[in-house]
Amino acid sequence: NTSAILSSAKKRFVSKWVSEECGVSTTLTKWNHRFINGCPFCLSPDENTEHVLCCPHETANRTWCEQLASLDVKLRKLHTQPNLHKLIISRLRTWHDNTDAEHFIVERDIATAIAHQTVIGWKAFLEGIIFDDILQIQTEYYKTLQRRSTGLSWSTKLSNFMWEMIHNLWMERN
Repeated sequence: NTSAILSSAKKRFVSKWVSEECGVSTTLTKWNHRFINGCPFCLSPDENTEHVLCCPHETANRTWCEQLASLDVKLRKLHTQPNLHKLIISRLRTWHDNTDAEHFIVERDIATAIAHQTVIGWKAFLEGIIFDDILQIQTEYYKTLQRRSTGLSWSTKLSNFMWEMIHNLWMERN
């Protein structure tokens, strides 16, 4: 349960973020705190939470790349199943860049789980909505390593880390 680890301030941020009521341009304009509705970096109209994560501006993109590199390290520290690890980073990168996904030869269950996560969405993944089969794959991998951890504990730690990522990306522009 990710909310058990988050501070009160972070819980408030998460609540506002998922309801699209956090400090992004569309919300600030609606609240009359900003008169121009647009991204402060790239000036794209109607900045929302997805745009905060995918803004193409050089500064925002540099922050995204730094955060994705940190996620890569975190996945390694969490002993993420190697092919799952590779595909998570790859799919987040292609989602962010709006490019075609790289093709990897991986186990069928991993390919299927990643395909299902793609349907759910990679923004949702960053927000902690992780397809159940991914957790099962991670649990099975931990068993091969003779670790007592589970896919659920992995997803809790990962989700908490990804909320930090999201917050860092949002703070970069505020």
